[in-house]
Amino acid sequence: AVSESEPAPLPSAPALAASAPTAAPQALVAGPAQLFADANAARRARDDVRAALLYRELTRAHPASAEARVARASLAQLLLEHRDAPGALAGFDEALSSGPQALAEEMLVGRAVALERMGDAAGERAAWSRLLGSFPSSVHAARARARLDALRAP
Repeated sequence: AVSESEPAPLPSAPALAASAPTAAPQALVAGPAQLFADANAARRARDDVRAALLYRELTRAHPASAEARVARASLAQLLLEHRDAPGALAGFDEALSSGPQALAEEMLVGRAVALERMGDAAGERAAWSRLLGSFPSSVHAARARARLDALRAP
């Protein structure tokens, strides 16, 4: 059973594509700004499946757009919220490599949380250390130090 505070996992990318065949034609008509706005509206309406589909379609149809760079980060966070830590980790890594550096701090936190959920203590330790090295005054610094201390404990 899934509680209200813990959303169900999102369908995989192929399942999303199969469940919403109208998304591809929308990308042909809508530009990246419209797809991004529609994805964000779906997210605000708590239609996370549609939001994920639109974020994925945006990054596929307009990969070099500014909206796609932010959409990668938004999709990664959405996947993390829906208990897809491996998918989220891949998304955070992609967002970090191609996204705006203004989002880097949050993406590093997302990476650390995804690695924690995956049970990868070494990876999590490296992620929190990278966050502290890159953003020593981060609002997440205390959390990072607490997790590093917990990971050092026997």
